[in-house]
Amino acid sequence: MASHPIYRRRFITGFAAALAACKASPEKQPLTFSCDPTTGLQHLEDGSHLEEPDLESNPFLLGVASGDPLHDRVIIWTRLSMELDAIDGRGGMSDEQIPVHWEVSHSEDFTDIVNSGTVAAIPELAHAVHVDVDGLEPLTSYFYRFQVGTWISPIGKTKTTPCIGQPVDGISFAVTSCQRWEDGFFTPHEHLAEENIDVVFHVGDYIYEYGEQDNVVRELTGTEIIDLASYRNRYALYRSDPALQKAHAAFPWKVVWDDHEVDNNYTIEDDNPEFIRRQAEAFQAFYEHMPIRIPIPTSHEVHLYHAFKWGSLAKFIILDTRQYRDEHACEDTEESGCPDVNDDSRTVLGTQQRQWLSEKLDEDDTTWNVIVQQIVMGNFKINGELLNYDMWDGYPPARQSIMDEVEQKSVANFLVISGDIHIGGIALLHSDVEDFDSKIIGVEVVTPSLTSNSRELESTGPLLEFGLNNLENISYVNATKRGYVVIDMNEQQSVVRYRLVDTVEVESSPIQTTAEYSILADSLKVVAT
Repeated sequence: MASHPIYRRRFITGFAAALAACKASPEKQPLTFSCDPTTGLQHLEDGSHLEEPDLESNPFLLGVASGDPLHDRVIIWTRLSMELDAIDGRGGMSDEQIPVHWEVSHSEDFTDIVNSGTVAAIPELAHAVHVDVDGLEPLTSYFYRFQVGTWISPIGKTKTTPCIGQPVDGISFAVTSCQRWEDGFFTPHEHLAEENIDVVFHVGDYIYEYGEQDNVVRELTGTEIIDLASYRNRYALYRSDPALQKAHAAFPWKVVWDDHEVDNNYTIEDDNPEFIRRQAEAFQAFYEHMPIRIPIPTSHEVHLYHAFKWGSLAKFIILDTRQYRDEHACEDTEESGCPDVNDDSRTVLGTQQRQWLSEKLDEDDTTWNVIVQQIVMGNFKINGELLNYDMWDGYPPARQSIMDEVEQKSVANFLVISGDIHIGGIALLHSDVEDFDSKIIGVEVVTPSLTSNSRELESTGPLLEFGLNNLENISYVNATKRGYVVIDMNEQQSVVRYRLVDTVEVESSPIQTTAEYSILADSLKVVAT
């Protein structure tokens, strides 16, 4: 931190170590890569001058998390809260600023501290804390914790990325989405926390905005959330789940939103003043509860899309397919032959993000090129009938323009990671999305929901699997079990493992790998293993 000389010294020594670890030898390593310092968040207000609070109960009810790792820094997060359903959404905390001490260490017993400090948790952000810890070494694991008064948080573990362009053996990551509280216990997260992975991608629907409903696994009281206090309390409820806390504390996460973080299936056309207010407050609550590296939201427009690289192995292009999209064709009806769906002016990404995506697809410096986004990109029509206007199927010209660009630019080893539809699957991406005889230019991996629609899919899942398995572009479908995906990626292949539990209707349930496929580099063949 700029206001503390000791932090500057730690940054210099840490950065020197990073350079030593990543410096290439011209004789042995023809590749070039960079360990240059990266840009962090704006300076957090120093909290060392604040009076220590005397809190009667544990303020770390929501646990800890880390995210948005880079080669020399990572975000560590917590939010102080002693109540889950406070009327003002501030967790029963005072209206005062509170000093929060933080430490990052090489060792779990914190005998080898590499950085530490004190920041002010402010009531305007519900006493959420985002510390962008710098001066770290590339591709290195760290432990972190927070302290307020006499209360010490749980310990979290995180990891930095390799330097840009650095040769690496591989990356292992998990993909998860759609974790509706009412539809089941977060049982898969208990197992996720035990995986041997580097990072978790959550691709949307972290919370659901619905009010209380019947026939649920876990009760949720109250009406649909529409304001800042109710969004905060909904996040607090989800964050109080022990299994979710374990998964957050085990690895750094990359988190993007979809629709339920605001409102089901919303689009840019939802532009009345009341909805704009709701969207802005939902975005603020999202920021307050996620370990993300973005400026504090001040409106209903937030720049969330970005990219990062895992050495020379993979580029991850993280899209926002929700905030900029045009209204659904035919008002989201099941009408066949809808003429509006083929209007080539309709967009999912918006003009600026679409241009940015083109620039990222121009880069040819990694083995794998991975788009991480929310909605299914492949052709998921059954008998030519469009199933869901909210997917890329509902915006075919916008999707085809991406496929055209991937083919024209010969984008190597193109993968798409998505969620949203609550069923898992692997689909081939063709140069002409409507023609399964056209060239295969990529592969899409869809993660199932963690809990969402668990009971409904027990009965309807087999029929969905039957219909989708008859599509030529589908390599695998699971519609009946809940869980997540783990992908082990190296220069030769990406191994996709579907990790699914027996049930989410109980807090503890065994997990198994129900399917495993290898996506071979260069050929993009999908092989069952």
